[in-house]
Amino acid sequence: MKFLPKNIDYLRIGNKRQSDAYLAINELNIFNILEKFNPILAGTIPLEIDIDSSDLDLICESSDLLEFQSTLKFYFGNMDSFDTYIPKVRDIPTIVATFKFYNFTFEIFCQSVPVENQFAVIHLKIEERLLRLSGDHVKEKIRNLKKQGMKTELAFATYFKIKGDPYEELAKMADYTDQQLIDMIDKIFQS
Repeated sequence: MKFLPKNIDYLRIGNKRQSDAYLAINELNIFNILEKFNPILAGTIPLEIDIDSSDLDLICESSDLLEFQSTLKFYFGNMDSFDTYIPKVRDIPTIVATFKFYNFTFEIFCQSVPVENQFAVIHLKIEERLLRLSGDHVKEKIRNLKKQGMKTELAFATYFKIKGDPYEELAKMADYTDQQLIDMIDKIFQS
């Protein structure tokens, strides 16, 4: 099955945390509300490598960040612990909003960059491929590294012995074929 991050129906029949996430997302109607901003669910919950503190990460795009911020405030500003701020991420102005709903922290991230070209989505896709090609046992290994306090990208870089900046190196791997990834994995674990 091809991994399609825009379609979250798989969460409904996933593990308990995924099915709870599906219910929360649908109860908020967040994908419909943010539809014009091309939302994609990223992060660890879709990949089943989440830990108790993992949040639901939605990645969006907009050429008008202030309009996006206003939309978030209008629809979600009354949510528990709602906050929004505008940092620069990779030298790109970004809207980040967080709030709590149904035992989840939502983190919504928006840049003027198409979602498919944002690191969170690029990383999601390569991490999914690495997990799929390596076997389910790797999920627990990644979760254990995350429980030690590692960010997801660092956990993948540590487990797969990827040298350099984990964020940059994972992004570089996005164009690898499955066979190139399999060869890399085999080489890593043969040594």
